[in-house]
Amino acid sequence: MSDEAQEHVVVSELEAEAARRERAPESLSALIDERVLGERTGEVGTSWRTLRTWLAVNGSTERAHTTGVFVEPPRVPGAPPALVVYVDTKACEVDFRANAEVYLARLDAAGARFSRVTFRQDRRGRSAVGAARPAASRPPARALPELSEEEETKVADLVANLPKGLRESVSRAMRMSLRREKLSDS
Repeated sequence: MSDEAQEHVVVSELEAEAARRERAPESLSALIDERVLGERTGEVGTSWRTLRTWLAVNGSTERAHTTGVFVEPPRVPGAPPALVVYVDTKACEVDFRANAEVYLARLDAAGARFSRVTFRQDRRGRSAVGAARPAASRPPARALPELSEEEETKVADLVANLPKGLRESVSRAMRMSLRREKLSDS
């Protein structure tokens, strides 16, 4: 190849690279993923990238209760890996498990293919970014107002025809309901 032809090829390669970068600039996170974390295009990648994808494709409930993810290597060579999602409560673990197929479809649509998704409760109480979660606090309970004699009589009359085994529990429930109602009215 002549010097002129070789110089044209080099210039063309440089121009082609410059044009490619202008057409599709890479985000900083994509550069970090590719260069620092060593991820290659087409693979699911690290747990950090998978966590970002999980948080992006799901709603606020999933984002609020997810504490982390782990990508399990495939059990069968060539099969997609499995995803383990850590959540903060047992209730979320059960609720999210019911929607596992929906989550798999959302992840697949985002380019992250998994053979299955499982949910486990994270016992360390971390948030998705690793910060400690504050203990759940309830507002201090307000004292419920007492019922008047007229209200007590009304409850007693309403439960009078119930079987003796139910009468006490229903009476207690009705009293509490009326007391809460009085609190909200004030």
